[in-house]
Amino acid sequence: MFEGGEPTPFDAPNSSSTQAWDMGPSGIIVGLFQDAAAPKATHGFVRDGEQYTTINYPGSTYTDIFGTNASGALVGKFRLPATGTAFHG
Repeated sequence: MFEGGEPTPFDAPNSSSTQAWDMGPSGIIVGLFQDAAAPKATHGFVRDGEQYTTINYPGSTYTDIFGTNASGALVGKFRLPATGTAFHG
């Protein structure tokens, strides 16, 4: 993220690791974070200003949001426990 032309680090709340993948034209940032309380849980997030929204596909153990567009549509992937290492879009 850039503020005043300078890079500004940030972390999703309660995360042990945060990765930002994309920023839409309106400044919304999307990515994923590792939950500090549940180390094997990975959640997607949307950051709009200072507000974070956690994104979890129902029943998934891993959700990653890696893109957004001018309309606010999100694109990502998820993994269900039953499919092991297989990802779905």
